[in-house]
Amino acid sequence: MTIDCDVLQAERLLEKERQEDQRRREEFEQDRLRVNAAFWTSLKVKPEGRERAKIESTQEAESQASLSHLKPDPEQSCSGWTEEADPRAAYDQALMKLIKSFPNCDRDFLEDILTQCNRDYEEASTLLISTLS
Repeated sequence: MTIDCDVLQAERLLEKERQEDQRRREEFEQDRLRVNAAFWTSLKVKPEGRERAKIESTQEAESQASLSHLKPDPEQSCSGWTEEADPRAAYDQALMKLIKSFPNCDRDFLEDILTQCNRDYEEASTLLISTLS
């Protein structure tokens, strides 16, 4: 009789776990759909013509200003430089590469993708290529 009771408890536990897994899958799917909808919405609104050229020239000026701190010190050799020394510079460089690789995407959108990919240019680029293809 105890075995029957244990079996029933195990079956109830398994059923409860199945229901919990199903609930998690449904929540994940809703979140995935929301994120995808936001992504596609962000791609739909793009400036055109002169406005786009103005935005791109402003972005280029901002990128040059943000990278200006990377000019070498004449008294310091380049061999001592590492990307880890200035994480912001590495982030800026990755962001500029994304902007040049995906000129039709909004800068804020690309920054968000780069941040979500832990500042990894390769991962962000791969994600964008697979999503936009």
